[in-house]
Amino acid sequence: MMMMKAEKDPYADVYEVVETRFPVRPIKVILLKNTDDYGRRGQIVTVKDAVAARTELLLSGMAVYATEENLAKHADILIDEKNRYSSETVANWMPLLSRRVVPITMYLHSEWTLRPFHVKVGLRKLGVEIPVDAIEIPEKEIRGGADSLEKLHRKEFIATITINGKDKVPLRCLIHHWSRDQAENEKLKTVGWMHKFHEPVFEEDRERLRLMKRAEFGKKAANFKSCKNDLQKFVEWKQSRADVLQKM
Repeated sequence: MMMMKAEKDPYADVYEVVETRFPVRPIKVILLKNTDDYGRRGQIVTVKDAVAARTELLLSGMAVYATEENLAKHADILIDEKNRYSSETVANWMPLLSRRVVPITMYLHSEWTLRPFHVKVGLRKLGVEIPVDAIEIPEKEIRGGADSLEKLHRKEFIATITINGKDKVPLRCLIHHWSRDQAENEKLKTVGWMHKFHEPVFEEDRERLRLMKRAEFGKKAANFKSCKNDLQKFVEWKQSRADVLQKM
């Protein structure tokens, strides 16, 4: 930033501010902690937003510059980038996909058993196409029907998809019942369901689900009356999860 005398101003002591922004080069860093947006501990990543790299990673101790000295110092934790992801596209999609909640919609008044194609349909609703043979569901069987509303409605479980036969992504899946009866269906609906905190189908998955990523609250979701308590829960969860990741 510099001061320049205004050309057509009759007063000699009046100046205009001319601000010049110089392009900021990307920064290459070594991650020392697991992060949601940049990668896992030991990865060498190039962050295009240099300001974010400094404020979110370097100053917080989450990463260090990838200098020759630091590469030698942290050689024991470095991850081989060639074996990291099957493609750059996968590397970009995995953080986004792992934050989504996959809706598993089941008819209330019929017996059903969870199958991989139910997850496929849920992913399709999110605009993602995955072949059935690339989807893994829990080994424990999940069965439902009219008598399972209280047991399974709005309950979460974990499914896993494999991309390019190599990259595995755990997904948060949420069971939702529907009915052909309009009045009954209205009672089953929940506004902002993707941002709410739900109980797990299997108790042994509770901690793993708690540590899985979540989508940030957008302005629209934050204004939902039914999500006000969940917004506070999200803030507390985010800090709690960050504390856990720092220790990993």
